[in-house]
Amino acid sequence: SVPYFIAFAKALGYDITITQFTPRRFGARFGTPFGGDAWAYAWQVNAPQFTINRLKFGDSFGQPWAQWSNNVLQCELKARAPAHTILLFNYGN
Repeated sequence: SVPYFIAFAKALGYDITITQFTPRRFGARFGTPFGGDAWAYAWQVNAPQFTINRLKFGDSFGQPWAQWSNNVLQCELKARAPAHTILLFNYGN
């Protein structure tokens, strides 16, 4: 669920939002993006371009003082995303 993935990302140190999509349906408002049936299974993680994760008391020796990336976020969410879904990432929001 959306709240699960937002809370999971927060536990990793990332503030995200999630956008869900729907396929185009007859009667949809003019000007809305056109999408096929696959959009029913797509979801997008919106995160800052770079998240800075700083070393905290109790972290393992040898860890860097800070990391500027979202690599951990992508790896962990891809590992937990339901297999039938399409996971997209949008950075810079």
